Amino acid sequence: MVRGIALSLRAQRRKLEAKLRAIKGQEQAEANRRLIVAGRAVLAHAETDPAFRNQLHTILTEQVKKKRERQLFALDGEGTPTGDGGAPPAPATVASSSL
Repeated sequence: MVRGIALSLRAQRRKLEAKLRAIKGQEQAEANRRLIVAGRAVLAHAETDPAFRNQLHTILTEQVKKKRERQLFALDGEGTPTGDGGAPPAPATVASSSL
């Protein structure tokens, strides 16, 4: 009898753990979607506002450390295109042309 209860409790625990994994997966997917939407809005604004584009370029230069990620925004300094008057390129243009 005790063995049967233990098996039942283990089965319930597995079901609850599976539900928890599903919920965590949904939360992560929503967090990723928020990042994508926010990033899209920021990059769109950078295309139309040179001062904001410069500020974003400074932030990205300081914060983005991984080489592959830096390449997405042409932050490595090699052949980096510039916008009007030597300003950094609009990140959305660089990101979409790098894909």
